[in-house]
Amino acid sequence: MGLGKTLKNMFGARKGEPVIEKFGPLQARLNGQVLVDNTTFLVNDQFLAVENPGDVHTLTHVGTTSVANMPVTRYYLEGVTDNTETILQVAGNDKPDEIIMFRKVDEVHPQEAGAWEEFRETIGEETFEFNGVVYGNVWNALLAHNETVVAAPSLNEETYTYPCETALFKRQISEDNEPELSEYALVAIEDEERVVVYLGINLLPAAVTIN
Repeated sequence: MGLGKTLKNMFGARKGEPVIEKFGPLQARLNGQVLVDNTTFLVNDQFLAVENPGDVHTLTHVGTTSVANMPVTRYYLEGVTDNTETILQVAGNDKPDEIIMFRKVDEVHPQEAGAWEEFRETIGEETFEFNGVVYGNVWNALLAHNETVVAAPSLNEETYTYPCETALFKRQISEDNEPELSEYALVAIEDEERVVVYLGINLLPAAVTIN
């Protein structure tokens, strides 16, 4: 990122304007509005296990991490009509190379070491099954990384970092002669406190508008 772009991200465009920090490839601001064209969810509703997240969201947290040497920004969203935990995951630096919109569908809090190991073994397999739907392992490994999260000032939270172990699975929805549409299952062990399952689909950059 060039110096001019860095300064523009940190300071207002004109002298005297308030400082508004913008994050990641989408250049989104905390408490800002994120609009998602949910046509893909509506058209493919009968094929998808993940539910439509709605089209209007507010950005409450931003997470930054690196997974297998790939920079990843996770935009944590609060829906206007739905409070399900939703993440807009964007891979890339200056421009989005890949966008996947995830929704939390399950959460478990194992209490014993044996239960943790069982989950690790399950998500290290070649396939992952959730509610009767089977997804193939994308990374073929359970990848460890740290995620640093910045919260919106209105939430009275500070920046924090926590360890994650994640596995990514997917299944193709579209036919070979159509634009690729895949449904993903992201399974995350977060800070040895919870195991979370997210389901999502890939989106085109044009489907996301930042206000």
